[in-house]
Amino acid sequence: ARKSHVALQGRKVLMYEKHGQRRAMTRTRAVDAVVDVGVEAIESTSSVRRVYIEHTDAYQVMFYANYFRFAADACEEALAESGVGGGGVDARMVSVRNCKYARAARLGDDVRVRTRWVRSDEASGRATFEQTVEDARGEAYLSAEVTYALLSDARGGVTTTVDDPHGVDVETSETMVRLFRDEQSRGADGSSHVDVLRYFERGRTDAIGGSDALSELKEKHGVVVVVSRLEAEFPERILPRESLDAASGIPTCGVKSTVEFKRRNIQVVFHQALYALDGVTCVGRADITCTCLDAATMRPISCPDALVQKFVAFTV
Repeated sequence: ARKSHVALQGRKVLMYEKHGQRRAMTRTRAVDAVVDVGVEAIESTSSVRRVYIEHTDAYQVMFYANYFRFAADACEEALAESGVGGGGVDARMVSVRNCKYARAARLGDDVRVRTRWVRSDEASGRATFEQTVEDARGEAYLSAEVTYALLSDARGGVTTTVDDPHGVDVETSETMVRLFRDEQSRGADGSSHVDVLRYFERGRTDAIGGSDALSELKEKHGVVVVVSRLEAEFPERILPRESLDAASGIPTCGVKSTVEFKRRNIQVVFHQALYALDGVTCVGRADITCTCLDAATMRPISCPDALVQKFVAFTV
C-alpha cells in the first residue's frame, strides 16, 4: 500500500491506496473514522455558477466580494464531492493571497471556479487551494491562493481575532457598521468573509466621499475606480452574536482605513481593518488595491488631484 500524510481538521490523516481504492484514515483520541479521500486528492475540480442581479454592483458587473462567495461555494462543493470528513466539514475562508482581478464578470455570465489543492498545515487544520474564476473559454476573471480552516465538531477552539495592521496613533478614515441580524450571513455564528469585504467596501466609499463623489469622478473627471488586487485575513469566527452586547441597542463595529498611493497615483491601496465593539479588537483585515481607469478607454490613469486631496489626512 502507498502511504502519505496530510492534515484534515487539525489531525493527521493517513492516506493509502490499496487494490485500486483510495481511503483516508483519520486518527483522533476518541474515534478512528474512515472517509473516502483527503484534501490532497482535490487536484482539480470545477464548479459553474451564473451571475445574477444579486451578485452585481451599480455597473452590472460582479461585486468584488462575490468572487469569494463563489470561491467558498466551490471549495465546499469540492470537499463534499471528495468525501472529506464524511461531508461534514465546515470550510471557513481565513486568508486570501496573491489575488489578481483580471477583468469583470457581468450580469448573465456563466462562470467556472477551478479549485486545486496546494498544501495543508497539520498544526492549524488548514488547507490552501489555488482558485481561479474563469469563463467558459478558460480566460480568468480572478485568481488567488485561498486558505480555509476545516472545522468540525471534533476540532478544538477557533480563532476570533487577527493582528491589527494600524498603529495606535495612526490617522484613519472610519466607518461604523450597525450589526443588524441580516448584516451577518452566518446568523448566530456571526459574519462571513463576504460580509467583512462588504463592510470594507463601505469604508472605501466613505473615504472617497460617498456615492455622489464616485459619480462625480466619472462624470466630471472621466475616471472609474476598480478593485484590481486583494490580500486579506479573517479569523475562523467573526463577531458571533453571543459576543455582541445588544443591551444598549443595535451592536456597532467599525472599519478603519488608511490609504497609500502607488505607480504615480494610478493605484490607491486601502489598508483596512474591522474592529469589534470595543474599537480595539481586530476581527478582519485587508489590503485592497484600487486602480483608476479612464472611463472611455478603460486604460489606467492617474488619480485626480481632487480625490488625492480627500485622502491627505489618512495617507501613509
